[in-house]
Amino acid sequence: MVSSVIKLNALALEDLTRAADLFRPIWDRTRGVDGWVWLEVSPLLAHDTPSTLAAAKTLYARAARPNLLIKIPGTKEGLPAIEEAIFAGIRST
Repeated sequence: MVSSVIKLNALALEDLTRAADLFRPIWDRTRGVDGWVWLEVSPLLAHDTPSTLAAAKTLYARAARPNLLIKIPGTKEGLPAIEEAIFAGIRST
């Protein structure tokens, strides 16, 4: 299962960084009001705070796009990951 999550993340990252690049002019023109793209941490990690946070950090660093947000599952275990991600400077929800 881990290898399929890695493959899915790689495909999603490729597609969504491309999308972020396409929407970047809108993001620039609206000063970040519009032009956002979302990349979600695997729901399989929704109940594992450390793994969710690690995945969010990895995805954000690999994407390296200012208009890409990392979506973290809103579970009990996801809430501390969201707080720590925001504290670490990761644009996330």
